[in-house]
Amino acid sequence: MAEKLKGIIASNGVAIGKLFLFDKEELVIDKITIKDEEKNLHIKKVEDAISSYFTDLDNKEKNEKNEEVLNIVRAHKELLQDPYFSDTIKEKIQNENKNAELATSETVTQMVMVMSALEDEYLKERADDYKDIGFQVLCKIKNLVPKDLSKLDEECIVISKELTPSDTSNMDKEKVLGFATDLGGKTSHVSIIAQNLDIPALVGMQDVSTKIKGDEMAIIDGNKGLLIINPSQEEIEEYRNLIEKEKEERQRLEKVKNLQAKTLDGKVCEVSANIGNIEDLKVAIEHGCDGVGLFRTEFLYMENDHFPTEEEQYKVYKEATQMLGQKPLVVRTLDIGGDKGLDYYDFPKEENPFLGYRAIRFCLDHQDIFKAQLRALLRASAFGNLKIMLPYVISTDEIKQTREILEELKKRS
Repeated sequence: MAEKLKGIIASNGVAIGKLFLFDKEELVIDKITIKDEEKNLHIKKVEDAISSYFTDLDNKEKNEKNEEVLNIVRAHKELLQDPYFSDTIKEKIQNENKNAELATSETVTQMVMVMSALEDEYLKERADDYKDIGFQVLCKIKNLVPKDLSKLDEECIVISKELTPSDTSNMDKEKVLGFATDLGGKTSHVSIIAQNLDIPALVGMQDVSTKIKGDEMAIIDGNKGLLIINPSQEEIEEYRNLIEKEKEERQRLEKVKNLQAKTLDGKVCEVSANIGNIEDLKVAIEHGCDGVGLFRTEFLYMENDHFPTEEEQYKVYKEATQMLGQKPLVVRTLDIGGDKGLDYYDFPKEENPFLGYRAIRFCLDHQDIFKAQLRALLRASAFGNLKIMLPYVISTDEIKQTREILEELKKRS
C-alpha cells in the first residue's frame, strides 16, 4: 500500500523512479589529548587539510559552468580563508592540547551554533555551509574519501538524512531525478541548486531516511510537497500523464517565448533577466528576455586573480550590449564586501559587513578601481541601451559623487 509523506517544497516538479538511500558516513572524532611536542604536527595537519580542500574547490571553480554551484564554491573558499576559522582551530591545539580532529570539530560546531542562532533565515541557513566545509576538512585530516553522488548506476530519487552543498553540486545530474531529506530549509544552498537544475526536491521531512530501505518505487511531487512510496499503478499513470502535460506546457511556452508579455487589459510587461556573465545572457536571450534588469558585475572580479582592467571589462560589457541590441542592459557597479570577498584583497573586519563597508562605499574609496569600471561602461554604452545601477546606496551624497565622477570621465573621453 502506498505511503504518502509530507515535506517542505524546496524545488517544484514531478519525478517517478526508484529510491536510492544515500547513507553518509559518521565521522568518529579522536579525542586524545596531545603532547606539547606534537602541537606543530597537528597544526600542519590542519593547514594541509584546509589547503587540500581549497585546491579541490579551486579546480571545481575552473571547470564548473553552473552559476549557482559556482557561487557556493566561492562562498566555501571564502569561509576557508576566514582567519577566524583556522586561527580558532590552531588556538585549541596550541592552548588546550587538542588534536587536529577535535580542534576542527569543536570549532565547526561553535560556528554552526552561532549561525543557527541568528534570526535572519537566509544567514541561518549558512550554518550548512560551515558544516559542509568542516566535514570536508575533517575527511582530509583523517585521510578519508567521503561518499558522494557523482557516479550512479541508474536514474533514482535520492533520500538522505541531510545533503550538503557539496553533495548536491557534485551529484550525477543525469541520474538524479529528485531528492528528499530529513533536514534542511527552502532557502538553503541545497534547495537553490535543485531549483537551478530544475529537479523536484523536498526538505525538512524529519525521518524519511529511516522509513525506506532503498529500491522502492516512488513519486516525488515538488508541487504539492509529497513523497509517495510504493504508489499504485493508477497513481503512477496519473503522474505520468501530469509529467506529459508539463512537457507539453514547456513546449507551448517555447513557441510563445518571443511574443510580447501583455495583460488582458492591454498592459505590456517587461520580462527581464538577472545575469552574472555572458553565458547567463545567452540562456536569457534564448528564452526570449526583454532585456537585462541586473548584470551582477562582481563575478568579473571574483573569477579573476586581479582587479579586471578597463579593457577586460569593456570587452564583456560591449559583447553583452551588442547581443541585446536596443533592449535594456542594466549593469550594477561592483558590489563587493559583506558575503562577497576577493582572493586578492583583504577587507577590514567589522561588526556587520553585510550592510557596512561594501559596494558603492568601497568603490568611492577606491576610485581607481571604480573609474576603470565606469570608463568601460561608458565606452560600451555606445553599442546599445546600457544603464548603470548603484548598489547599497545609503545617501544622496553617494549618488552625487558618482555623477561627478561620470561627468569628469565623459569630458576626458
